[in-house]
Amino acid sequence: MWIPVFESRNLGSVPVSVRYWGSPVVLFRTESGEPGALEDACAHRGIPLSRGAVRGETIRCNYHHFAYDRGGQCVSIPKMFGCDDASRCNYAVRRFFVREALGLVWISVEDAPDAVFPIENEAEAEANQDYAFVFNDVDGDIRVWMDHHADVDHAAFTHVEWYYPGSAEAPPDVLELNYRVTPDMRYPVMDGFNATLRPVKRARFWMYYAQAQGLSGLARGLLGGAAAVPEQTGFRVDVLSPVCIRLHFHFESGFGKVIHETVVVLNPLSPGKVCVFILGRTKRRSHWLERAVGHVMTRSAARQHIVCEDAPFLGPAKVVDAGRFRLTPADRMRYVASRAMLARYLDEKAKLYPSGSMLHDLCGAAGLAVPDAQERS
Repeated sequence: MWIPVFESRNLGSVPVSVRYWGSPVVLFRTESGEPGALEDACAHRGIPLSRGAVRGETIRCNYHHFAYDRGGQCVSIPKMFGCDDASRCNYAVRRFFVREALGLVWISVEDAPDAVFPIENEAEAEANQDYAFVFNDVDGDIRVWMDHHADVDHAAFTHVEWYYPGSAEAPPDVLELNYRVTPDMRYPVMDGFNATLRPVKRARFWMYYAQAQGLSGLARGLLGGAAAVPEQTGFRVDVLSPVCIRLHFHFESGFGKVIHETVVVLNPLSPGKVCVFILGRTKRRSHWLERAVGHVMTRSAARQHIVCEDAPFLGPAKVVDAGRFRLTPADRMRYVASRAMLARYLDEKAKLYPSGSMLHDLCGAAGLAVPDAQERS
């Protein structure tokens, strides 16, 4: 699964250590400009390669000068260690697939087509779309945050005043809510969830206008009156991996149609700590000030959504195991399906992850077991 871990502009000649499912990974850029990602441990003595140095197209461990290429192969060992060329293959380190897109470095244990990349039409996005992103480090159990991805309903209550059309005392009317994810599916599932809502006039649509249309959108949202409030809004969710969803939000008002795409990726950093990454995309605005306002609003809305509204609930929450899960009819469609898909992914892909990866904590009794499909009282 692809996870963004670093900003491209900050990756230079000095190696850096990042986390992928809790496992240390060293990122580096070779002299030719190509990015590399390897397990952050020299095969010889386990010294962090992030303490090493880039030399040409390799990264060298500065403790004993073992050197590795971007594929993780050991290409140089000092003669004093008595290793011939044939034995160097025994000193390889795990490589991660790496790619750069939208100003970010993304890494994965598997490449396309096995792992779908979260950015649709990447070349089009680079050329004709505006995007802004933010990394939010929050408290919480990764299992709780993963279940949260399947909980579309909370948006009508937790985010009602800021991010969705309504107020604390007058939540939006849910006109339609569909769950298309079933237990027999595999990632990715396009249009896994979708919903249509009827807003109320107090909804803060100026935030959506500002994200999608910049400064002019901000003015329309704040000053447009009734014309700025659409009769209904909608969104659909693509479930791309156990930790990645892509949300397409849209509405139409007297000022035209607004479309905004958001990619959300979870990356467990350590037990009890999760990085929630959010990237917003919309049609490119022509003026730099329009773009600046849109970027600021996207980042502000993302922090509000995750840090101020989701995290206070999810941070202290305990994961609900299968035996204690109290399922409603809607839950039977969501959680049973999402946990069954996760279990299938673990069966097929867990072997690709380093032994110390937090993904292995999801396997077995400590993981997210699939609840009984029958409603519990």
